[in-house]
Amino acid sequence: MAPLPPFTPYERKYLAGIVHQVWRACQVYVTVSMERGPSGARPALDELTRWAVAQRRELGPRGGLPDTLSAMALRVGRELLTDVETISRRVVQMVAALEKSSLPADQSAGPVSWPRNSGLPATCARTCCGMSANPVGMAGRGSAPVPLG
Repeated sequence: MAPLPPFTPYERKYLAGIVHQVWRACQVYVTVSMERGPSGARPALDELTRWAVAQRRELGPRGGLPDTLSAMALRVGRELLTDVETISRRVVQMVAALEKSSLPADQSAGPVSWPRNSGLPATCARTCCGMSANPVGMAGRGSAPVPLG
């Protein structure tokens, strides 16, 4: 199999911008979760989901982006955004399930582990759960993310 052509600097910057935006949204979610509890932070996840859906539309065939991204960069961007949407929705489902749990608060506190069949894409579960040293994964092709700014 022939190696994939490298992303242009603009493509790397664009894809890193997606990762950066998701990282910031996750920081907001964690901060609000610590202050108000996970259910109080749900609007942050809902906003992230809406953002991912809107950005994925922009990367579609009828999106508003000029032809500055290659087909491979568009595909990677759409896949990243699909994973963000999937993870956000799954976390909302997990929080709702925890809220309905019959366990007392003192028994449900402590380290949380992701179940193997959590419904998350395997690459995202590895990346988001700290099992990958490269949070950018394929999008960064080994280079450091470039914040937009």
